Amino acid sequence: MPGGARPNSGHRPVVITRATGVAPVGVPSAPAWLPAEAKAYYRRTARELVAAGVATRLDGTVLAMHAAAWWRWQSAERALIEHGPVIRGPAGTPVASPYVKLARDAYVETLRTAVELGLTPSARGRVKVADATPGASSSPIAALMLRKASEAAGRPVEWWEVEA
Repeated sequence: MPGGARPNSGHRPVVITRATGVAPVGVPSAPAWLPAEAKAYYRRTARELVAAGVATRLDGTVLAMHAAAWWRWQSAERALIEHGPVIRGPAGTPVASPYVKLARDAYVETLRTAVELGLTPSARGRVKVADATPGASSSPIAALMLRKASEAAGRPVEWWEVEA
């Protein structure tokens, strides 16, 4: 829209539902194709995400992509340390090492997947973990619905009888 702001164009926080009872809890085993160092990183990160109540079995693919990108980034950084950011070209002139681009690309991919998983400080600020366990909601309507469901055998509870 020329000359004006689009409605609802601001950044919205991501809401992730806590893993209890909503999706299969836990994370699948690390893929066999990951290098050993990336598998260790996958397991360590998966353990933390499951403990935080964010990761489920559905997140295995993005976690594997994150671990692979992290491993490529680490490998390229090690090569940069060993060979330096500038190497001799075919004519003997100094040129940028190809490891610079490899490290930068892997870093960008690692950061993108880290944001998807809520692993960066800014991503954690935007991620709101909503507890999906019964009775966790602070909404009076949700409390009424839960109370009605649990007291189905007795007298129905009206909305004005629910304590906020």
